Amino acid sequence: MKRESYWERFRLASISRRRAIQGVAMAGAGAAAIGLVGCGGGDDAGDKGPKDSSGLLGERVDTSNIAVRGGTMQSLTTSDVTSFDPLTSQSFTTQVAAGWVYSRILKNIPGYKVPSTRDVEGDLAESWEVSGDKLQITFKLRPNAKWDARAPTNGRAVSAEDIVFSWERYANLSPYRANLARAASPDAPIESMSAPDSRTLVVKLGAPDSSVLAGLSSTSDLYIIPKEADGGFDPRREMRGSSAWFLEKYEPSVGFTWARNPNWYRTDRPFLDKYDQPIVSEYASGLSQFRAGNVFIFAVQDTDILQTKRDIPALLMLQGNFNLLWFNSWFGYEGNSPFRDERMRQAVAMSYDRDLWIEAIYNTQAFEDVGLPVAKRWHSHLSSGLDGWWLDPQDEKAFGANAKYFRYDPAEAKKLISAAGYNGAEIPIYHISTSQYGRNFVDQANIQIGFLNEVGIKTKVNNPDYQTVWLSNYYYGKGAFEGMAIGADNTDADVGNFMFARFHPKGPRFKGFDPSGRNPTAGDPEVTKLLEEIKREFDTEKRKEIAKRYQQYMAKAMYAVPFPGQAAGFSLTWPCVGNAGVFLAGSNYGGGTETAIHLWLDRTKPPFKT
Repeated sequence: MKRESYWERFRLASISRRRAIQGVAMAGAGAAAIGLVGCGGGDDAGDKGPKDSSGLLGERVDTSNIAVRGGTMQSLTTSDVTSFDPLTSQSFTTQVAAGWVYSRILKNIPGYKVPSTRDVEGDLAESWEVSGDKLQITFKLRPNAKWDARAPTNGRAVSAEDIVFSWERYANLSPYRANLARAASPDAPIESMSAPDSRTLVVKLGAPDSSVLAGLSSTSDLYIIPKEADGGFDPRREMRGSSAWFLEKYEPSVGFTWARNPNWYRTDRPFLDKYDQPIVSEYASGLSQFRAGNVFIFAVQDTDILQTKRDIPALLMLQGNFNLLWFNSWFGYEGNSPFRDERMRQAVAMSYDRDLWIEAIYNTQAFEDVGLPVAKRWHSHLSSGLDGWWLDPQDEKAFGANAKYFRYDPAEAKKLISAAGYNGAEIPIYHISTSQYGRNFVDQANIQIGFLNEVGIKTKVNNPDYQTVWLSNYYYGKGAFEGMAIGADNTDADVGNFMFARFHPKGPRFKGFDPSGRNPTAGDPEVTKLLEEIKREFDTEKRKEIAKRYQQYMAKAMYAVPFPGQAAGFSLTWPCVGNAGVFLAGSNYGGGTETAIHLWLDRTKPPFKT
């Protein structure tokens, strides 16, 4: 759909529903009532809400017991990679590629037909033991973990020395090193790694830290690459891994072919021989290939789901789950930035009509009209996909008084803007216009910018280059700019580490502010206290209580404004994809080893046989 028509559809929806939504939102509890219309009061997709009366939904069926090995999965990806070295690159495109090829010490356990609980299991580690004082972890490595059979690794066994090599590279060069390496940040957990022998890894901590095991499973941090990367091959341009797949073929701007690694420690997976991912940035081209049956898995946009299913009834339609990815807007505090004033940040949050945004982006009304169950959630300062940790801003009883800053209230937003003394000057807004954050991202950002304009915040949109400007100046810029940035983020393996990395002054992705205004990068002492507390706490329920207090406090401080929310959308897959929707990844970029290894091709089903 063209951007102009997308925006027009949103405007028409606004005209038809704005008054009703605004009226109940002003009343306080009304916003919560509106949010429950699509899910009948249920919290999770398909659990307590209305049942499917459309007859369109299929089922998640585990067919592993009849899976046939072999074949090539035909899929697509939207963007190229900037580098293949996950220990030096700051681009998430590198982490996506690494998730296919490089192992970690630990990894997430995938969910089975339901979202993953994000618990960890061994990857290269076969077992581990934590000392009584929680200052040392001793890992024993799998004896059958081997490197890529190609030179220079030649299929040799993975050793603890490889992990120490990767750790030192990470601790010295990674843009994410402050997440784990104490040498980069005194608040990071790991002091050192050593290898007493080839199968033993000793990790020493500077202080007890509840995030460390999850951190070692993270798909954003410590991937293990071979010692041969030091001169034997260029890890920026080639990959030699030990995980489920190896990179068989890569052509810049053309695509990737991942092939099953016969040396992987699991001999029963992957089922597939290959997974083919040509780079197709144009959505219309990708949809055309999917409809023709040339692509078996494709992210059909919500606005096209129903028509595509009507045109091709054989397609398997599944209801999705709430996403872990987190998009947000954050602020620059340079010079006389108006966002130094808390009231301006609150005004941004209160300008967002969250229900209308969700309807426009996720096409929810159309799904409801045909009898499909639709579940919706608003984001807080944690992704609404984090069950058990996320606090619902629409539930004022649970969330507290600061829930009001999430309600759509343009009249109050205008009052806050006036009280802050904003003079109507143009405010720069920064977001990328290329495909790295997905095909809908620019539309999502444009609607939010429209909200700002409607309450009197005059905007000037800038689209910096993703690799050369956006990442360094805005995503990692620590507020050293004027105006506001809109972008994507990921949810770290550990919730506490996610919060720490973004709003603790020593966090590598710091987006907070010193409310005194004296030193913007000093952070908020109240937030800092909560973030240090959650990393010291090991009891899960107590950690969740700290996360609750964090969300309640951040709702008023609004150092970042979360994207409005999400709906548990729907997906389409060709029936030939065995185990579709059964094994659900628990990490952002771990699909290659958590999901794709379980997929197989059933050549008795469409599009092979119709």
